[in-house]
Amino acid sequence: MDLKALFLEWLSDMHEEEKKKAAHDELAKYPLPLTTPRDVLIVKNIGPGILKELETRLAAHQGSNPCQIELQPNSAHSFLHEPLRVAPKKKNLAIAETDTADSAPQPAPKRVRKVEYVPKYRSGAWAILVALKQGAQGYMSKHDIFLSGQEHADMPLDTPGAGTMYSGWAAMKGLKEKELVMAYGNPPRYCLSEEGSTLVDRMLASMNQTSVPLPTNTNPKSMVDGTNLSSHTQAAQYSSNNRLSKSISNLSEDSSEPASQLSHASSKWQPFAPDTASNKPFRNLSFAPGEFEIILLLDTREVKNGANRSFFYDGLVNRNVKVEQRMLELGDVMFIARPKTNGQYHGDDEIVLEYIIERKTMDDLVSSIKDGRFKEQKFRLSECGAPNVIYVIEEVSTESAEYFGMDAVHTAITQTQFENGFFVKKTSSAEDTLNCLVSLTNALKTVYQNKSIALKNGNAPVAHPKPNTVYSLTFQEFSRQNTKTKNFCLGDVWIRQLMTVPGMSLEKAVFFSRTFKTGAGLFKSLASCSSDTEREKVIQGAGGESRKAIGNALAKKILNLFWRSEVSTAEF
Repeated sequence: MDLKALFLEWLSDMHEEEKKKAAHDELAKYPLPLTTPRDVLIVKNIGPGILKELETRLAAHQGSNPCQIELQPNSAHSFLHEPLRVAPKKKNLAIAETDTADSAPQPAPKRVRKVEYVPKYRSGAWAILVALKQGAQGYMSKHDIFLSGQEHADMPLDTPGAGTMYSGWAAMKGLKEKELVMAYGNPPRYCLSEEGSTLVDRMLASMNQTSVPLPTNTNPKSMVDGTNLSSHTQAAQYSSNNRLSKSISNLSEDSSEPASQLSHASSKWQPFAPDTASNKPFRNLSFAPGEFEIILLLDTREVKNGANRSFFYDGLVNRNVKVEQRMLELGDVMFIARPKTNGQYHGDDEIVLEYIIERKTMDDLVSSIKDGRFKEQKFRLSECGAPNVIYVIEEVSTESAEYFGMDAVHTAITQTQFENGFFVKKTSSAEDTLNCLVSLTNALKTVYQNKSIALKNGNAPVAHPKPNTVYSLTFQEFSRQNTKTKNFCLGDVWIRQLMTVPGMSLEKAVFFSRTFKTGAGLFKSLASCSSDTEREKVIQGAGGESRKAIGNALAKKILNLFWRSEVSTAEF
């Protein structure tokens, strides 16, 4: 039994105190199970005081629960080595003495009928399921579900409602655990499972509504009993790609970090950048299995050190990896598919595969954290559209990291794994990194050997995706959309400006920009206040809950930057 669910319930009952509310939020984000009460001390914002209260409630819970949990006095990570054991129910001594005398048959235990889960009408879970049914032609993003599902809910899906700390979107976690909704890719995209689609059909039938309106571009022939066939083919594709995750997880035997599961590509890869390409006719470019080869693209600036600038290129060539050096707009290593040739290739029929690698030495990582490049690079990698981002960290020359603080470095790495969803791979040297690149290239060849690769028309969704086919962009289009000099919309620039403030994360910046959509709007609001104290309250009021909250220190930094600096009010 996992104690995490019990502790979350009890912390929710005690959330009137700010400290316990923060403890609840941190425990909800903790990804591992809790098998002993003291395991909870690993979680941020939980100390001996909260532990004592939880142990008291657990003892009371055990007293009233016939299934006693045997608490082990071992370390916090005992669950990695030993499963949780359930102690047998002990008989009362007086009853045990009379058991031999009384041989009357005991009544058979009552069967407990499992009740099928049905979400409450117009709840968050209801709205999410109906929205996914409406978008049955493929996977839907979180934003698409918000737009389509809000009309089916009585509570906000994107922000917490009045008197509650949860939004309707919180129901998504339960839907995934019940395997009613499947999520793939990074950023994740969602679709109904077969069980989820059947449940929605019964839900709507109970409301005397036999179906939901489907999008106009949905092909009725692809629907069988309300279930999208393309979803199942993509699910099968995801299952077959599990081999790649295992290959990457085993790239280095001496790496012991808890690597997060590598997400796999769906055929609905949609880059973040707006499609501003010229009105050129769409090329119907596709490669059948066996007609293409995979090329590793290495950034021209990627070197081992100043004295050995060709280490990676020469090492890959010597290991029979097809590699080319180019100036990449994003990342240090990419992969493309292009027609097979016996010699030099001079065409431009190159389709980007859904994997991008960023390499950092420990010194580079510390330097990028200090000057802010770390957050900016992660933001660009998160929004580039590549579903699988691999972050390689070479643990060499750790002196700067130790001077900077290893706790801060480990925190940054953990955030990269669990908040950004990147696959973090630690290597011991440049040679170890080279081995990883070779192994990953071979793994990709295995994954794509029986797949077709086709070009998609910009950012437009694929109307009728073919089974066992990966859709992506050309290398030229991907580079154009991810160049630093491209035209950003005003909202993106404003979010990037906010993230330059120390302590302002991406989540906080996005939530803050919903209230103040531009710097001018923020300045006008600050100008209408009569004191700095009032201005700080205005800034804090634009934050959200938990990780999106803006504290006193961050509010002062924002005020110093956008108000106390020398800015002419006449410009606004």
